Amino acid sequence: MLGARSASRGDAAQRIVGARAALAGRGGSAEVVALDLASLASVRAAAAAVRARAPALHVLVGCAGIVDPFTAGVTADGIEQTFGTNHLGHFALAGLLKPPLARGARSRLGARVVIVTSEHGHRFAPNPLPPLPPPADVNFGALGIPWGAAYGISKLANLQHAAELARRWRRDGIAAYAAHPGITRTSLGASRGGGVAGALKNAGVWLWWHVLARPVTEAVEAGAASVVHAAVATALPSGAYVLHCREAIPSAAAANATAAKEMWAASARIVRAHGVRF
Repeated sequence: MLGARSASRGDAAQRIVGARAALAGRGGSAEVVALDLASLASVRAAAAAVRARAPALHVLVGCAGIVDPFTAGVTADGIEQTFGTNHLGHFALAGLLKPPLARGARSRLGARVVIVTSEHGHRFAPNPLPPLPPPADVNFGALGIPWGAAYGISKLANLQHAAELARRWRRDGIAAYAAHPGITRTSLGASRGGGVAGALKNAGVWLWWHVLARPVTEAVEAGAASVVHAAVATALPSGAYVLHCREAIPSAAAANATAAKEMWAASARIVRAHGVRF
Protein backbone atom coordinates (compact mmCIF):
# COMPACT_ATOMS: atom_id res chain seq x y z
CA MET A 1 0.00 0.00 0.00
CA LEU A 2 1.25 3.45 -0.95
CA GLY A 3 0.33 6.51 1.08
CA ALA A 4 -0.05 9.57 -1.13
CA ARG A 5 -1.17 13.15 -0.59
CA SER A 6 -1.66 13.63 -4.34
CA ALA A 7 -4.12 11.19 -5.92
CA SER A 8 -2.62 11.62 -9.40
CA ARG A 9 0.94 11.03 -8.22
CA GLY A 10 -0.20 8.09 -6.12
CA ASP A 11 -1.89 6.54 -9.14
CA ALA A 12 1.25 7.10 -11.22
CA ALA A 13 3.39 5.38 -8.59
CA GLN A 14 0.91 2.52 -8.44
CA ARG A 15 1.22 1.99 -12.21
CA ILE A 16 5.03 2.04 -12.01
CA VAL A 17 5.07 -0.54 -9.22
CA GLY A 18 2.68 -2.78 -11.14
CA ALA A 19 4.66 -2.50 -14.36
CA ARG A 20 7.99 -3.25 -12.68
CA ALA A 21 6.54 -6.22 -10.80
CA ALA A 22 5.19 -7.62 -14.06
CA LEU A 23 8.53 -7.03 -15.81
CA ALA A 24 10.32 -8.91 -13.04
CA GLY A 25 7.86 -11.78 -13.35
CA ARG A 26 6.57 -11.30 -9.82
CA GLY A 27 3.01 -11.25 -8.60
CA GLY A 28 1.44 -8.78 -6.24
CA SER A 29 -0.24 -5.44 -6.59
CA ALA A 30 -0.19 -1.97 -5.08
CA GLU A 31 -3.01 0.05 -3.55
CA VAL A 32 -3.05 3.78 -2.90
CA VAL A 33 -4.22 5.18 0.43
CA ALA A 34 -4.94 8.90 0.75
CA LEU A 35 -2.49 10.32 3.29
CA ASP A 36 -1.44 13.86 4.14
CA LEU A 37 1.13 13.75 6.93
CA ALA A 38 0.54 17.46 7.59
CA SER A 39 -2.96 16.65 8.84
CA LEU A 40 -3.42 14.35 11.81
CA ALA A 41 -7.07 13.85 10.79
CA SER A 42 -5.79 12.50 7.45
CA VAL A 43 -3.32 10.26 9.31
CA ARG A 44 -6.14 8.83 11.43
CA ALA A 45 -8.25 8.16 8.32
CA ALA A 46 -5.33 6.55 6.46
CA ALA A 47 -4.50 4.31 9.41
CA ALA A 48 -8.14 3.20 9.62
CA ALA A 49 -8.13 2.41 5.88
CA VAL A 50 -4.92 0.37 6.20
CA ARG A 51 -6.23 -1.57 9.21
CA ALA A 52 -9.41 -2.40 7.28
CA ARG A 53 -7.50 -3.67 4.24
CA ALA A 54 -4.56 -5.35 5.96
CA PRO A 55 -5.22 -7.08 9.29
CA ALA A 56 -1.51 -7.89 9.49
CA LEU A 57 1.44 -5.73 8.38
CA HIS A 58 5.06 -6.81 7.99
CA VAL A 59 6.85 -3.61 6.93
CA LEU A 60 5.96 0.05 7.44
CA VAL A 61 8.25 2.59 5.74
CA GLY A 62 7.89 6.25 6.67
CA CYS A 63 9.72 8.08 3.88
CA ALA A 64 7.67 11.15 3.00
CA GLY A 65 8.79 14.59 4.08
CA ILE A 66 9.33 18.23 3.21
CA VAL A 67 12.15 20.75 3.41
CA ASP A 68 11.64 24.48 3.00
CA PRO A 69 14.17 26.58 4.92
CA PHE A 70 12.84 29.79 3.36
CA THR A 71 9.17 29.64 4.32
CA ALA A 72 7.70 29.52 7.81
CA GLY A 73 4.36 27.78 8.03
CA VAL A 74 2.11 25.46 10.02
CA THR A 75 0.24 22.23 9.38
CA ALA A 76 -3.53 21.83 9.36
CA ASP A 77 -3.23 21.35 13.13
CA GLY A 78 -1.26 24.57 13.74
CA ILE A 79 2.06 22.75 14.24
CA GLU A 80 5.33 23.95 12.69
CA GLN A 81 5.04 22.45 9.21
CA THR A 82 8.38 20.65 8.84
CA PHE A 83 8.38 19.08 12.29
CA GLY A 84 4.69 18.23 11.98
CA THR A 85 5.05 16.57 8.58
CA ASN A 86 8.44 14.91 8.87
CA HIS A 87 8.11 13.59 12.41
CA LEU A 88 4.68 13.86 14.03
CA GLY A 89 2.83 12.52 10.97
CA HIS A 90 5.02 9.40 10.94
CA PHE A 91 4.90 9.12 14.73
CA ALA A 92 1.10 9.10 14.71
CA LEU A 93 0.83 6.72 11.75
CA ALA A 94 3.20 4.15 13.23
CA GLY A 95 1.41 4.26 16.57
CA LEU A 96 -2.00 3.78 14.99
CA LEU A 97 -0.71 0.84 12.94
CA LYS A 98 0.84 -1.01 15.86
CA PRO A 99 -2.02 -3.60 16.08
CA PRO A 100 -1.56 -4.95 12.52
CA LEU A 101 2.23 -4.77 12.90
CA ALA A 102 2.00 -6.82 16.11
CA ARG A 103 -0.09 -9.41 14.28
CA GLY A 104 2.47 -9.46 11.47
CA ALA A 105 5.26 -9.95 14.01
CA ARG A 106 3.69 -13.22 15.12
CA SER A 107 4.19 -14.74 11.65
CA ARG A 108 7.43 -16.11 10.19
CA LEU A 109 7.87 -12.90 8.17
CA GLY A 110 8.00 -10.73 11.28
CA ALA A 111 7.33 -6.99 11.34
CA ARG A 112 9.45 -3.87 11.26
CA VAL A 113 9.21 -0.10 10.92
CA VAL A 114 11.69 1.94 8.88
CA ILE A 115 11.87 5.71 9.39
CA VAL A 116 13.76 7.77 6.81
CA THR A 117 16.09 10.39 8.29
CA SER A 118 18.98 12.53 7.04
CA GLU A 119 22.63 11.92 7.87
CA HIS A 120 23.52 15.57 7.37
CA GLY A 121 20.24 17.12 8.50
CA HIS A 122 20.01 15.47 11.92
CA ARG A 123 23.48 16.68 12.87
CA PHE A 124 22.41 20.33 12.46
CA ALA A 125 19.66 20.15 15.07
CA PRO A 126 20.23 22.32 18.17
CA ASN A 127 21.84 20.24 20.92
CA PRO A 128 20.37 19.98 23.41
CA LEU A 129 16.86 20.64 22.12
CA PRO A 130 14.78 22.97 24.28
CA PRO A 131 11.65 21.39 25.80
CA LEU A 132 8.75 21.32 23.35
CA PRO A 133 5.94 23.76 24.23
CA PRO A 134 2.40 22.84 25.34
CA PRO A 135 0.81 20.49 22.81
CA ALA A 136 -1.84 22.89 21.55
CA ASP A 137 0.69 24.96 19.60
CA VAL A 138 4.14 23.75 18.61
CA ASN A 139 5.64 27.12 17.73
CA PHE A 140 9.40 26.98 17.27
CA GLY A 141 9.63 30.76 17.19
CA ALA A 142 8.34 30.93 20.77
CA LEU A 143 11.23 28.67 21.78
CA GLY A 144 13.80 30.89 20.14
CA ILE A 145 14.53 28.24 17.50
CA PRO A 146 15.08 29.66 14.00
CA TRP A 147 12.42 28.22 11.71
CA GLY A 148 15.20 27.30 9.29
CA ALA A 149 16.41 24.73 11.87
CA ALA A 150 13.14 22.81 11.77
CA TYR A 151 14.37 20.30 9.19
CA GLY A 152 17.34 19.26 11.33
CA ILE A 153 15.12 18.94 14.39
CA SER A 154 12.64 16.77 12.47
CA LYS A 155 15.40 14.49 11.19
CA LEU A 156 16.86 14.11 14.68
CA ALA A 157 13.35 13.27 15.91
CA ASN A 158 13.13 10.56 13.21
CA LEU A 159 16.21 8.83 14.63
CA GLN A 160 14.93 9.19 18.18
CA HIS A 161 11.55 7.81 17.11
CA ALA A 162 13.13 4.71 15.56
CA ALA A 163 15.33 4.10 18.58
CA GLU A 164 12.45 4.43 21.04
CA LEU A 165 10.17 2.30 18.84
CA ALA A 166 12.78 -0.46 18.94
CA ARG A 167 12.92 -0.26 22.74
CA ARG A 168 9.19 0.00 23.42
CA TRP A 169 7.95 -2.51 20.85
CA ARG A 170 10.59 -5.17 21.38
CA ARG A 171 8.21 -7.17 23.59
CA ASP A 172 5.72 -7.21 20.69
CA GLY A 173 8.35 -8.60 18.31
CA ILE A 174 8.37 -5.44 16.17
CA ALA A 175 11.78 -4.18 15.01
CA ALA A 176 12.52 -0.56 14.08
CA TYR A 177 15.24 1.15 12.06
CA ALA A 178 16.25 4.59 10.79
CA ALA A 179 17.76 4.91 7.31
CA HIS A 180 19.44 7.69 5.35
CA PRO A 181 18.75 7.48 1.58
CA GLY A 182 21.57 9.79 0.55
CA ILE A 183 21.12 13.07 -1.29
CA THR A 184 18.79 11.94 -4.03
CA ARG A 185 17.38 13.70 -7.07
CA THR A 186 13.72 14.01 -6.11
CA SER A 187 11.17 16.83 -5.97
CA LEU A 188 12.02 17.52 -2.31
CA GLY A 189 11.63 21.23 -1.69
CA ALA A 190 9.08 21.75 -4.47
CA SER A 191 6.18 24.13 -3.93
CA ARG A 192 2.92 22.62 -2.74
CA GLY A 193 1.03 25.66 -4.00
CA GLY A 194 0.18 26.91 -7.45
CA GLY A 195 0.49 30.13 -9.38
CA VAL A 196 3.49 31.78 -10.94
CA ALA A 197 5.49 31.80 -7.69
CA GLY A 198 5.00 28.06 -7.25
CA ALA A 199 5.94 27.34 -10.85
CA LEU A 200 9.11 29.42 -10.57
CA LYS A 201 10.09 27.71 -7.34
CA ASN A 202 9.54 24.26 -8.84
CA ALA A 203 11.64 25.16 -11.85
CA GLY A 204 14.42 26.25 -9.50
CA VAL A 205 14.14 23.01 -7.50
CA TRP A 206 14.39 20.94 -10.70
CA LEU A 207 17.39 22.96 -11.87
CA TRP A 208 19.10 22.45 -8.50
CA TRP A 209 18.58 18.70 -8.22
CA HIS A 210 19.03 17.69 -11.85
CA VAL A 211 21.71 20.14 -13.07
CA LEU A 212 23.60 22.14 -10.45
CA ALA A 213 23.75 19.50 -7.71
CA ARG A 214 23.80 16.48 -10.02
CA PRO A 215 27.51 15.64 -9.46
CA VAL A 216 26.96 15.15 -5.71
CA THR A 217 23.51 13.56 -5.76
CA GLU A 218 22.22 10.07 -6.46
CA ALA A 219 19.43 8.63 -8.56
CA VAL A 220 16.26 7.71 -6.70
CA GLU A 221 16.97 4.00 -7.16
CA ALA A 222 20.37 4.35 -5.49
CA GLY A 223 18.87 6.38 -2.68
CA ALA A 224 16.22 3.74 -2.07
CA ALA A 225 18.86 1.04 -1.50
CA SER A 226 19.49 1.81 2.18
CA VAL A 227 15.78 2.06 2.90
CA VAL A 228 15.11 -1.29 1.23
CA HIS A 229 18.09 -2.79 3.07
CA ALA A 230 16.62 -1.67 6.39
CA ALA A 231 13.26 -3.11 5.36
CA VAL A 232 14.50 -6.61 4.50
CA ALA A 233 17.98 -7.31 5.95
CA THR A 234 17.79 -10.09 8.52
CA ALA A 235 21.12 -9.46 10.29
CA LEU A 236 20.41 -5.89 11.41
CA PRO A 237 19.78 -5.46 15.14
CA SER A 238 16.59 -3.61 15.93
CA GLY A 239 17.24 0.07 16.54
CA ALA A 240 20.08 0.25 14.00
CA TYR A 241 20.77 3.32 11.86
CA VAL A 242 21.45 2.39 8.21
CA LEU A 243 23.72 4.45 5.98
CA HIS A 244 24.97 3.23 2.58
CA CYS A 245 23.38 -0.17 3.33
CA ARG A 246 25.50 -0.60 6.45
CA GLU A 247 24.93 0.00 10.13
CA ALA A 248 26.26 3.44 11.09
CA ILE A 249 26.70 5.63 14.15
CA PRO A 250 24.38 8.67 14.40
CA SER A 251 25.12 11.86 16.31
CA ALA A 252 25.49 11.82 20.09
CA ALA A 253 22.11 13.55 20.38
CA ALA A 254 20.45 10.83 18.31
CA ALA A 255 22.08 8.10 20.40
CA ASN A 256 20.94 9.64 23.69
CA ALA A 257 18.34 7.22 25.09
CA THR A 258 17.01 9.75 27.59
CA ALA A 259 16.46 12.34 24.87
CA ALA A 260 14.65 9.72 22.75
CA LYS A 261 12.28 8.95 25.62
CA GLU A 262 11.63 12.66 26.13
CA MET A 263 10.91 13.17 22.41
CA TRP A 264 8.48 10.24 22.47
CA ALA A 265 6.66 11.63 25.50
CA ALA A 266 6.43 15.12 24.00
CA SER A 267 5.28 13.78 20.64
CA ALA A 268 2.61 11.62 22.28
CA ARG A 269 1.30 14.67 24.20
CA ILE A 270 1.10 16.71 21.01
CA VAL A 271 -0.73 14.13 18.87
CA ARG A 272 -3.10 13.27 21.74
CA ALA A 273 -4.10 16.93 21.86
CA HIS A 274 -5.22 16.50 18.25
CA GLY A 275 -7.18 13.29 18.72
CA VAL A 276 -4.53 10.63 18.06
CA ARG A 277 -4.31 7.97 20.77
CA PHE A 278 -2.56 4.64 20.75
